[in-house]
Amino acid sequence: MAATKNWTDQDELTSQGVDWANLTPSDTVDFTFIPKAIQVSSATGGSFVAVSEDGSLGTFYGVSGQFLPIRPARINATDMTAGMTFVGLKK
Repeated sequence: MAATKNWTDQDELTSQGVDWANLTPSDTVDFTFIPKAIQVSSATGGSFVAVSEDGSLGTFYGVSGQFLPIRPARINATDMTAGMTFVGLKK
């Protein structure tokens, strides 16, 4: 099932988020929506692998406490620093 986009392609990443949800990492299950951006939290920093809609992988390092202007279909659970949490902006 394709994930729902709650924003338009013209929606700017810098516009305010008005709805959000926790994102659960998985190596096989995509999110139920494509986030407009994600916020990453971890007590120690670390790294994670994001997967795009077309299956491309990207590794992000030392990003705790930041909003990242990425729109992943999922975040892999393996090779992720323990204790990381993610929130996705829906729109």
